[in-house]
Amino acid sequence: MLLTIEELKNTTHATYLSGKLVETIKFGHELVEKAMLQQDRISIRYGYMYLAISYHALADLKNAFHYTFLYDEYCQQNKEDLSDQEKENLYLLLFFLYEYNENWEKARETIILNMDLAKKLYATDMMSNCFCNLSKVAIAEQKYNEAHEYALQGLDLALSKHADIPQLTFQALCNLVEASLKLNLVNDATKYLSTLSACLDDSNSIKWQILYYQYVGELYYLKGQFEVSYKAATTCKELTSKAGNLAAKIRIISLLIELCERLNHFEEGYYYYKEYVDILQELKRAAIYKTTLQLEIQHRVAAIQERSNLDGLTNIYNRYHLENVAKKWLLEAANEKSNITCLVFDIDKFKSINDQYGHLIGDDVIKLVANTCKELSNLETTFAARFGGDEFVILLRHLTSTEVMKFANTLNHTLAAMKIPIEDSILTFTVSMGIATNLKGEVNSFHEIFKNADIALYNAKENGRNQIRQYE
Repeated sequence: MLLTIEELKNTTHATYLSGKLVETIKFGHELVEKAMLQQDRISIRYGYMYLAISYHALADLKNAFHYTFLYDEYCQQNKEDLSDQEKENLYLLLFFLYEYNENWEKARETIILNMDLAKKLYATDMMSNCFCNLSKVAIAEQKYNEAHEYALQGLDLALSKHADIPQLTFQALCNLVEASLKLNLVNDATKYLSTLSACLDDSNSIKWQILYYQYVGELYYLKGQFEVSYKAATTCKELTSKAGNLAAKIRIISLLIELCERLNHFEEGYYYYKEYVDILQELKRAAIYKTTLQLEIQHRVAAIQERSNLDGLTNIYNRYHLENVAKKWLLEAANEKSNITCLVFDIDKFKSINDQYGHLIGDDVIKLVANTCKELSNLETTFAARFGGDEFVILLRHLTSTEVMKFANTLNHTLAAMKIPIEDSILTFTVSMGIATNLKGEVNSFHEIFKNADIALYNAKENGRNQIRQYE
């Protein structure tokens, strides 16, 4: 039975959530092929996204990166119709790339952006995944208490009635076991591993099976039950050989060497040690390849990250990046007792422009305003972004009140002087502006400084438009 594109999308999504990754890849390829024939660009992106995350989960990094870059290329070709869900997908794929590059600072920043989006969408599953990824970063940074706390929050959300996604539950439990083992919390590790065992069946990917048997081996080693540990570790080693997962393999062989000494299996221990040395050599060769690949990925990731921060219509910074930069600037200003100014403005009677000339002309006006903001901006002291619709926000720092007003007046006059020829007429427009400051560090949240500037903008509108008002 041939599935429609919508049915294929639903099936791909459901199959991924059930942890059946090989089947997800099969459906993902079918979806892309059918969507290509029908030139359905949204469904093509959808298919590429699931191919990327499924290959990543199977540790097939070559294909994971290939489909990540294809997904990004399609996103950038059609930025105007990107949904919030697709923005979340891009953040997720960026996280995978930063994780591979072991750039934990950037990985954490990407997760925080994703969490802001999850809050906006009230997306429980998205937020659960964010907490699981924060836990992974904390484990990589050896912050095990932090990792434990994040994983608990991820598990609570994954088990809630709004999510109930087995894959998220499994990831959260794995992070909890890992953190508990590192903290030597044997009872906690036993409890979480028991729950993990109940989630495991033949449908789980080999990645999850490797983690499960690895944790069983390590837990029972800590408990001093070496025979049970040895049995689990040998099963894990067989799975790592099958999967070609060298990092997991060397970790489990290290445990097997320890166990052979405890159990007086000296001959087997000798062979494990030889294999350990061989894998070390293989890992060195792999590290050279990884370093080369990392350099290539770093350039691609930087480009993707920059594009994910841009507004699709105007190509200036978007609201999410604005809020991220504002947090950073306001924190620095609070420490330095320095000035941050928030300038909020929108186009006067913009609805009338759309009604009279059409939305395409309205879009052209918005693009023109955005380009003017960029031309007048200095990245050291000025940050301009489209907040939404015809509303823009400009942050200014290290400027006196006189310099701020000079900038605002220049922008206001520049925009008012613009003339857009439309058939036999000329379109002109004005803007109204509201200005608020951080009061040299007293205001330290973007929400508050924006609210104050927005109040000033409202006053400018109420008093006749085409003017600048300061918050008092």
